[in-house]
Amino acid sequence: MSLDYSELIPGQKISVQNYVLDYDIIQRYVDAVGGHHPSSDDTGHLNLVPPMAIASLWLRSVIKELEIPGGTLHVGQELEFTRAARIGDRIECTATILQNTVRKDIRFMVIQLKVTNDACQPIMLGKGTLTLPE
Repeated sequence: MSLDYSELIPGQKISVQNYVLDYDIIQRYVDAVGGHHPSSDDTGHLNLVPPMAIASLWLRSVIKELEIPGGTLHVGQELEFTRAARIGDRIECTATILQNTVRKDIRFMVIQLKVTNDACQPIMLGKGTLTLPE
């Protein structure tokens, strides 16, 4: 592990990633969770992005940036979706440390999340909690 989690402090940005919500990204998400997304048009093509597809992009960014080790658990999340995203939208996913504590050999990290569109309007806000072995 090259990242020292004890040095992460509340208020510190740990990830800023940009994505274009193209059809392939969204279709991979829909295929992974199975079924047909209700935001498809009459031809079966997606036009609105499933909100949890956006959440999965955010989580992927955090896992990559934090170099998450085995034994880590994603123990909670609170998400608020404030507007719809469409295929072709550009988004920015930002993750910021809210809390970083250790209790009995387990590190608890609470991470604030914010996803905005090109106009800097929030699409998703919330927080996620991870536990990592010390």
